[in-house]
Amino acid sequence: MDSKAKRQTPRDRISELPDAILCHLLSFLPTLHVVRTTSLYTRWNNLWCTSAPISLQFDSRDFSSARDFSYAPQQQRRFMRFVDGVMKLCGSSCNIRKLCLHCQSFAFKDEDFSCIHRWISTAIKNNVIELDLYLFSINYDFVKKLVEMPPSFYGCRSLGTLKLDTNYITFTSGCFPSLKYLHVTSHNSIIGEIFLNCPALEDLTIIGNMGRDVLVVNISAPQLKTLTTDTLECEFFVDAQRLENLHNLNQLELDLRCFCWGLVIDLLMKSPNLKHFLLNLHRTAWDRDYKPVDPSVLVPVCLSSHLKTISMRGFHGEQEEVEVLKYLLKYGEVLNKMTISPKNFVGSSACLTKEELCKEILLFQKGSETCQVEVI
Repeated sequence: MDSKAKRQTPRDRISELPDAILCHLLSFLPTLHVVRTTSLYTRWNNLWCTSAPISLQFDSRDFSSARDFSYAPQQQRRFMRFVDGVMKLCGSSCNIRKLCLHCQSFAFKDEDFSCIHRWISTAIKNNVIELDLYLFSINYDFVKKLVEMPPSFYGCRSLGTLKLDTNYITFTSGCFPSLKYLHVTSHNSIIGEIFLNCPALEDLTIIGNMGRDVLVVNISAPQLKTLTTDTLECEFFVDAQRLENLHNLNQLELDLRCFCWGLVIDLLMKSPNLKHFLLNLHRTAWDRDYKPVDPSVLVPVCLSSHLKTISMRGFHGEQEEVEVLKYLLKYGEVLNKMTISPKNFVGSSACLTKEELCKEILLFQKGSETCQVEVI
């Protein structure tokens, strides 16, 4: 009896699972390992790519034998052949939920990127919801060309999440009708137009080092709630009425042509880590509903804990401006320097002379004992 039990074949419980559960389990594995499972049982051969939806995760490091993942031509060729084979197998019959494509330290040529074009287009045709693209080339002649994404990339109605990290792709203006989450890491300044038409975008993160370049970002996203950046060399022009958070914003330059203190305080409240604030007053009219701010209710976190420098340009010396100046000095607890640049202290447009303003400032309460105030 015992010897008979020992000769019995172990029960394959995994293969007895329903297709839906098997596909769910496979979705947690990199695609390279998923394809390897087809050798386990014939039923698994095309199971992973015929049941919807699927997640495709390709990482060139899985094909590297070097510990430092340095470039090797044979590694690139093996990786490109594998991805191309999988994407052809998917064809137009798969429902692709996510495509994660990480190509690191590759010496790309034109024919290589034509493959990448085809892979991205296949994912879009198969209703991809999330794209995660890390495309980094060490071929600097290729990088200088700045290739474009396929036309189908723009206007994709299924795409809800997009992550981009690249040093050789440029973007034309296009519409992303359903995109809600966008994370961009850039190594050049040629990405600004990607943000121009994102009607559903709610969360935007911009990361990168521009070197000596200045990244000019035009954002048109009426549903945008959160903007996160660590890029210092960046100018933002934002059309986003619902913006709630400016996470990690270090420096803010604000141009106001119709000064409304409520708008200024609102932006400061949304920028908890702000360190440098430049306020340009291009005064055409004041908000005549101006009311003094109640500091017990509205003291932005940045003003009490992070803000180091404030500059006010175009200062006319009107009473409302003086009240704002007094407020910033009183509650700027870590403020190092306040610079005031008058528009004109000569003539009838000035409510205070330069000497009068300097005398008033001496009487203002300062939250920071080390704060220096300069009128230039």
